[in-house]
Amino acid sequence: ETRRFMPRENAQLSDKRNYLDDQIPCHNDILSFSTNGASPVLAVLDRPLDVSEIILPELGVIYLDGDTQIGGVDEANWQCAKNGNANEIYFDEYFSDQDVYDPNTWDEMNVNNAPAFVLHMNQVPGAADTVEIFERNLIHFKLYDDFAVKEWKDYRR
Repeated sequence: ETRRFMPRENAQLSDKRNYLDDQIPCHNDILSFSTNGASPVLAVLDRPLDVSEIILPELGVIYLDGDTQIGGVDEANWQCAKNGNANEIYFDEYFSDQDVYDPNTWDEMNVNNAPAFVLHMNQVPGAADTVEIFERNLIHFKLYDDFAVKEWKDYRR
């Protein structure tokens, strides 16, 4: 039986999983990207952002969504309230640089297009499975070797 997988959106700045210790930036914090230079940083500024400072990566790309606003915006409601002191919050490259063999990269979809809950060994698509990618998803992942799936479906609006 063919199973259906969809890659998780994995580089959004509004997703707490993309930060060191799952700590999102508060309104007056400093947003810092890893500067180890080992691999390029890829990030998506998908919602309004209000921080006191942004320390850009040495190497990488930051995509701006159509609704992006930076600084002085009340619409940055995904962020925590202003702290007494500004903290440096780190965007974590691990989640912005996923591997096709990493189960954190994938969601298996059930017949209702909702994520299915499966055993760890079944959380990565295989040769009998279908991978579906939608245009609204900005995803990327590393591919080091052959990665066989039954079918890749790319849906466009």
